[in-house]
Amino acid sequence: MEILNSGSSKSGAERPDLRLIGDSESAGGVMGEVKLTGDGIIHGSLDCLKLSCTGDIIIHGDLIADSVRMMGEMQIEGTARVQSLKITGDTEIHRSLSAEQMAVIGECSIGGDLQVEDLKMTGQLQVKGNCQAEQFAVRGAVNMNEMLNSDVVEIKLHGMSRIREIGGRSIRVERKQGFPLVILNGGKSWLSADQIEGDEISLEYTEAQVVRGSNVVIGSGCRIGLVEYTGECICSPKAEVGELRKI
Repeated sequence: MEILNSGSSKSGAERPDLRLIGDSESAGGVMGEVKLTGDGIIHGSLDCLKLSCTGDIIIHGDLIADSVRMMGEMQIEGTARVQSLKITGDTEIHRSLSAEQMAVIGECSIGGDLQVEDLKMTGQLQVKGNCQAEQFAVRGAVNMNEMLNSDVVEIKLHGMSRIREIGGRSIRVERKQGFPLVILNGGKSWLSADQIEGDEISLEYTEAQVVRGSNVVIGSGCRIGLVEYTGECICSPKAEVGELRKI
């Protein structure tokens, strides 16, 4: 997968550093290292090598960065293009996000598409567009209006999730207990989808109209309308399947 290069034409030596403490504001621009401690507002787009934030930040524009480390809340009104994104807290990106490495603990909302090589998330993820990934691992709840396409998909359900379509080489969905999100959602953990298609598929507590794969395992709590498979299919007695079809 090609991730857009975050750098600009200016070298690191030509980029000034920026330090914001307390309630601070900046016009943005092309920077080297940006450090924020407190509440900060960037009035425009920010192009930097490194963004480190402890507190809350609002960017009235786009964000381009090599590295972002965030503890708190971040809101980006435009698009974001980063190489490494590590966040503990809540993130809202009004448009699309592209990243190589993405590790999030908390809540993340993306108003457009998500393009990422390696995603590891604990919490709640919402993507209003499509998601393209190589490795997609979420422990929590996922809501996507369009399609999730990833080589490897691993979802450990904690709360109600909805993904319109899932495609990948290896797809695993399972329910785990003992996580606060289960309590917040009334103890219910479920994934609903229109279609799931992959090579190796293993599902628990999933409701889908159609599941297509080579080797398929339909586990406890599943309600599937049609399962089409080319290799082997194993169905739990605690699952409901309308039709099994070997092709």
